[in-house]
Amino acid sequence: MSEFFQMIALIDSEYTEKTAVTTPPNQSLADTVIAYIANNSSTNITAQSIAEHFRISQVTLNKELSQVTKLPLGKYLKQVRLMHARYLLLSTNYSVAYIANYCGFSSAKVLERNFKAWKK
Repeated sequence: MSEFFQMIALIDSEYTEKTAVTTPPNQSLADTVIAYIANNSSTNITAQSIAEHFRISQVTLNKELSQVTKLPLGKYLKQVRLMHARYLLLSTNYSVAYIANYCGFSSAKVLERNFKAWKK
């Protein structure tokens, strides 16, 4: 676990403050989905629940989003959750277990594993 905290200290120099994302009218589907994910990343959203929310198929959702982000929806969602976890780890005193759960990871170990893979 100490390696995990060392990684967090190393990324402190890359810290950027999270800003709220709003969705203006007449945006593309991908932009609207990106804003929706940014605003709901701490909830238990999945590709299926996002597709249902926008009343489109998962195939269409993934195609539209990957054209903009160059990532499949699952990887994009994990990236957003990791960035949110990084923000919380750097700016709060919450426990790693709490942040993992809050950001949609099943445990602190899963967050740690994904964080290490993300930051190498």
